[in-house]
Amino acid sequence: MAACLISGLAFLTVGWVFGNPPGASPDEPAALVKALATGHLELSGERYTAPLPPYTAPAWRAWTVASTRSYSLPVRQVPASLSVCMAFFPDKTAACLQDAPALTGTQDVQAPTIEGIYPPFLFLPLGLAARLVTSPNGEFYAARLASAAISILLLGAASWCATIRRHTLWPACGLALVATPMVLFLAASVTTNGVEIAAAICFWAGLLRIRQDDSPNLAWLAMGVGGGIMALSRQIDDLWLITGAALFICLLGPTSALRRFRAAGRYSIVGIGIAGIGGLVGLAWDVFATPPFPVSLSVAIDNRPTVTDAESLAHQAVGVFGWLDTPIPNGIEHAWLIAIGGLVIIALAVGTRRQRFVLVGTAVAIAAMTAAVQMFLIAQTGFSMQTRYVLGVAVALPLLSAEVIAERHESRRLVRMSPALLLSVMVVVSAGQWIGYYTNARRYGIGLDTPGSLLSQAAWQPPGGTFVWLLVVAIGVALLSGAGLVMAVASRERTHPV
Repeated sequence: MAACLISGLAFLTVGWVFGNPPGASPDEPAALVKALATGHLELSGERYTAPLPPYTAPAWRAWTVASTRSYSLPVRQVPASLSVCMAFFPDKTAACLQDAPALTGTQDVQAPTIEGIYPPFLFLPLGLAARLVTSPNGEFYAARLASAAISILLLGAASWCATIRRHTLWPACGLALVATPMVLFLAASVTTNGVEIAAAICFWAGLLRIRQDDSPNLAWLAMGVGGGIMALSRQIDDLWLITGAALFICLLGPTSALRRFRAAGRYSIVGIGIAGIGGLVGLAWDVFATPPFPVSLSVAIDNRPTVTDAESLAHQAVGVFGWLDTPIPNGIEHAWLIAIGGLVIIALAVGTRRQRFVLVGTAVAIAAMTAAVQMFLIAQTGFSMQTRYVLGVAVALPLLSAEVIAERHESRRLVRMSPALLLSVMVVVSAGQWIGYYTNARRYGIGLDTPGSLLSQAAWQPPGGTFVWLLVVAIGVALLSGAGLVMAVASRERTHPV
């Protein structure tokens, strides 16, 4: 079942790599410049001194000046300005990419990126992959493949933690739910957010597995590698590591947590060491390489979260693609969020008093950290809050809920319902993955609301043609559906043994 689940996610991610047009992810051209520069081992860059448009807001202007760096890159590797020609226009296809002028020559040019001060560590493999090709569009696909490969490996480790030595498949169901279409879309984009979120899923899956007495020692390494990679992506992720440690202690209690640490021997030392080194390296970059940025309390108060903000963030967690201009249909979003909410409610209903306390505390902590990131970090830059900034910690709640249900799976209230519930959730997951991908393909092929056939009337097609990647995604969806059937059948056999 684990092989079926991770294979399905792999097919879907590869479909996103090639089925999404170059530059059709948030800040993807800027991230490609950062990745290429890092691949050339150019880490510092030059401060960007070009004048900014006079209409830019003061906060945005200040952040742009502080964060933008210019790098010397071969002219043939610089993304064309038309790589964002369809951004923010849902009915404008990606056909405009064909109008981009061919960049020729051997000279180096200065390429600016607003991601200049971001930690370079996860950009390195993306940049090394992009350097293997010479065309700008090819560089997008090569860097995406690197991101997808790392993300799939991390999700595979998480899947292993969720299924190895298990008498119930609820943790695997929780993993399928947190691997939303948005998560796979980001994993297949030139951005460190995709790898960051996949690493976070691996970290939380490993962390929740190692607290159990029958957990394999290698789960400590999965936790450590996931946590270390997560912490290298952005400075804020050190907070997710601290949250994970607090969750582990709260679930077990200090004495039991120490016993689990000692029982794993060198595996626990290595796992915690890897996560700790990642956290320290990320912190060092923040202290020594990131310029200080002032925080305004009035700006924070003016940008406190609203109900509308919460609704937007929830939708983004499931799927709002492109430059946040291509939303997944509301019906799928609602079904997915209901499935996650149902998972949490079931966990609260069957969990112990301690587990309920930790579940509620985790939900409150995630909400508080999301509000803090919005008010004191994102709002200070003049940008809008996006779910991808906090998905690394938000995935903890569904994964924890699935683990609580797994531990209480023999409850009479669950015994009869488990097969139907597992199958229902996987139906939502499979349908959501297909509809999310198809919605994005249609948006860039013929326009989001434009009538017509995607296969016969597409103004833009990915390499190999639209049909090829629809087929790849269909295989991924079929594998996820197969995993759902296996979950339901296995749960029924354990409920009604022959």
